[in-house]
Amino acid sequence: MTLPWSRKKETIEKETRKRAPLSVAYGFVETDDRKAAIAVAKGYIFKRIDALSICYYAVARFDTGYLWEIHEGGAGVSYLPSVVRLLAENPGSKVWVPCGERVFEILLRGNKPLCLLLPAAQGEYAVKNGIQAEEKGKMSRYENRGLVLFSVGLTVFLASAALCAATGAGVWNARIPSIVDRPLKLQSAPHFQWKSLSGLAEQGLYVDKLEYRAGKWSIITKKFPEPVAENEPVSLGDTSNNGATEDDGVEARGSGPGTLSVPGQVEVNTPGIVGGME
Repeated sequence: MTLPWSRKKETIEKETRKRAPLSVAYGFVETDDRKAAIAVAKGYIFKRIDALSICYYAVARFDTGYLWEIHEGGAGVSYLPSVVRLLAENPGSKVWVPCGERVFEILLRGNKPLCLLLPAAQGEYAVKNGIQAEEKGKMSRYENRGLVLFSVGLTVFLASAALCAATGAGVWNARIPSIVDRPLKLQSAPHFQWKSLSGLAEQGLYVDKLEYRAGKWSIITKKFPEPVAENEPVSLGDTSNNGATEDDGVEARGSGPGTLSVPGQVEVNTPGIVGGME
């Protein structure tokens, strides 16, 4: 079963194969190394052509060097095998290859190939008097599709891995607070401490603070304040000069029934005191 978009893709590829290249280029390099000739062809593509993804190249041995060929666009079918054969069979002939609306001419001068891109006016003369090369050979893509896809996939994978590592590091190393269930002896419970404190009231003490720290209980106690009874006679000692001495700690106000004030305590009513004891 052929899907609709598959048929459409096949149609586009067939039309592309029928289409002539947008431009072609030829050259000759004196070398015995095929890799060096390929490097020259690739260097020309890299420097002169922007659409690298639709470029093709081919090299062929000729005499003391290599002829190289470049196509921009087209189906990637080479003229180079036909050019080499025609120059070898007819050394004095001029071989031409279409280049858009112009013509590329290859001829021998001093037994060395000379490649020329002719103006439109001279191109018509070359077509009438020269020999057209045929498309017979295969060419190599400048950019290998498999390598490009692999490189893109590898780049995306590494970027994703780096992003996940950067954003996930905080989660992996984050401190997660948790409640630790530590065993607690019954004797260390707060309500068990009151048994040991039950006799403090008899000693006139009360618990001001009960605190558990570092596995131990700390108890702070204080004394109950002494109560002062109301309407209780107060001994003033020597009450001469209508007052009390500093040792008595009592301040007498007036000379008849009134109120005595004891510093730090409540005021005490003392009726019937006149400058001394009643």
